[in-house]
Amino acid sequence: MKVINLFRGYFLALVIIQGLVLALIDSKSLRKAGMSEASRKAKIIGRGIILVGGMLFILRLII
Repeated sequence: MKVINLFRGYFLALVIIQGLVLALIDSKSLRKAGMSEASRKAKIIGRGIILVGGMLFILRLII
């Protein structure tokens, strides 16, 4: 089974939710705890997760 076939609508929704939680909720709690560098990294990783998930979903539609 190819990995690209796993990227359906349900999986895309889970990836977007995970990225949003990391980028919005976790980054705020890290900033409040005084870990500003980790907060910045959490935002970057969360956005990256959403971007990669979206790209793989589009790639699956094309292939």
